[in-house]
Amino acid sequence: MESPLFNLIPVGLRVVAIQGARAGRYVAMNGAGVVYASVHFTAECRFKECVFENYHVLYASALYRQRRSGRAWYLGLDRHGRPMAGHRVRKDKAAAHFLPQLLEVALYREPSLHEPTTSDL
Repeated sequence: MESPLFNLIPVGLRVVAIQGARAGRYVAMNGAGVVYASVHFTAECRFKECVFENYHVLYASALYRQRRSGRAWYLGLDRHGRPMAGHRVRKDKAAAHFLPQLLEVALYREPSLHEPTTSDL
């Protein structure tokens, strides 16, 4: 059986955290729309999950969006598989369309924004 690349962890109603299966880091998007990997779960790691017309899944930042238009910032990959800046990804483009595949069901403890980290101790 193929091992998963990412774990989708529900953290709210239609809101997920995306965690790398090997490294255990969370996918996050900052206020400039830059996608990065975070060691700790933060508010920037929360993404709204929605199903598009063609049954593909879109992931939009739950925290940030365009200031003037209010348009959501989506996760997207360019043709080389590199993450694109959220403000450059449109929901109707293939770069933002993902097809999650269920490989196995695993129970995870929901990440918390209030967990103490080693730097807090």
